[in-house]
Amino acid sequence: MLRDVRIDFPRVCQICFDEDPHMDWRWGLGTVARCDKHNALLLDSCPNCHEKYQWHTSLIKGCSNCGLAWQQLAEETKLSIPAMSPIEKMLLPDESGQIAATDSDIRNICRSLVRAARPYDILQESLQRIPFSHMHSELLLNALERIESPWTHSIVTERNEYIRPFRRKLCLDNDTQQYRFHIGYRELANHLSITTTDLRVATKANAFPRLNPRVTNVRDQIFDLRVVNKILHKFEGHLTMANAKSVTLSPRSKALTQGSISYGHVLTSVLNQELVGYFPMEGNYSLITVKVEDLDSWLKDQT
Repeated sequence: MLRDVRIDFPRVCQICFDEDPHMDWRWGLGTVARCDKHNALLLDSCPNCHEKYQWHTSLIKGCSNCGLAWQQLAEETKLSIPAMSPIEKMLLPDESGQIAATDSDIRNICRSLVRAARPYDILQESLQRIPFSHMHSELLLNALERIESPWTHSIVTERNEYIRPFRRKLCLDNDTQQYRFHIGYRELANHLSITTTDLRVATKANAFPRLNPRVTNVRDQIFDLRVVNKILHKFEGHLTMANAKSVTLSPRSKALTQGSISYGHVLTSVLNQELVGYFPMEGNYSLITVKVEDLDSWLKDQT
């Protein structure tokens, strides 16, 4: 989910900067939340004015924006410092740069970090770098909590910085609620319980409108799940065939495999109202019921 766990913005331990101003190289890792000497959360912005810290020599004294000194902040921090969790210790490199966490652990943490930043989104995209987001350390602790105690994690504010810039352009009026309904190509195929090959047939025929129609690479195509569900709902099991003889098709139906016609073609024709049919089981789109006589003539047209 994250190609690089290094960060390009400064984070500091306020107690270290009060006692002996220095930068620990480990503070530049997005998987490290605290200073191991003081257990204090690493700060990326001023707790007083909330301005982002900048790479500047003035950082040695405190916040260059409001003037809050490290000495003042360090005294407040020392009052209450929670213990470092086992998973945090596992992620903290030693002096030689070695860590106890495995590659699998790192992947799980990166995935959890993105989900903690965007907890309500359907679509989870990989990012090149960890973006700046106010109090990254708190976000990381939330992500680690989701791994250690998956059923008791707290709700955090969604962070738009973890959304790719091109997706932000797809939302009207900068409505952040719309991001939650973005769904990718593979996720949509899973939602429909069909193969990506069948979905490709449907998307080429515009059965499901894409939010980014100019994108030709299927892996980067994005849909609005609300729009998809609205289209599908029109063809769910409340329709009837007026007592006509019907047949229910699935991707493995002989009527399709023998004629080299894919389920995606049937799905597309039904959604585009070229073939009368409906989904007999609500929420299950891997079955379609059509009239036998309509199917026979439709198969002849396809071949």
